[in-house]
Amino acid sequence: MDEATKPFGKAIPIIRKKYEKHIEVICKEQGWRDAIFFFEWHGPNSFAGNHLETEEQTVTLIDVNPYKMGILEPKEFIELFGSLDIPEVLFEGQITTEFVDQVKNGSLSGMTFEGVVAKGANDKKTKMPIMFKIKSRQWLDKLQVYCNGDEKLFNKLA
Repeated sequence: MDEATKPFGKAIPIIRKKYEKHIEVICKEQGWRDAIFFFEWHGPNSFAGNHLETEEQTVTLIDVNPYKMGILEPKEFIELFGSLDIPEVLFEGQITTEFVDQVKNGSLSGMTFEGVVAKGANDKKTKMPIMFKIKSRQWLDKLQVYCNGDEKLFNKLA
């Protein structure tokens, strides 16, 4: 992928401007020779993986996988990258029915229209954090309209 690759090539200069200097310093401090960085590409009206080409987009760092270490656990990710543009931590602790209900009805303070991604400690076998999404009812309702009765598409995007 390069800057001419549509649509995500436009993310490359944004990533460089927002993150490159900081990432280089952190990688050097941590002794990481190689790492994979995961970003969310989004704009004001992005929805269900679709973006308006006429709109300005940005990126947000969401995960880091140092070579052969697996994706960083949430606490380490926040410690290392918390001064950068990363998603806001809205909740820490055990997931409860009350928390899930707050996300589903959109009343959790600070959450996006879409919902939340919950992450926990890394699974010892996979070296991947235990993670899952909880979508708001409003977002799911909008997705139903967007999918126009196509249940297969709805299930794929939900």
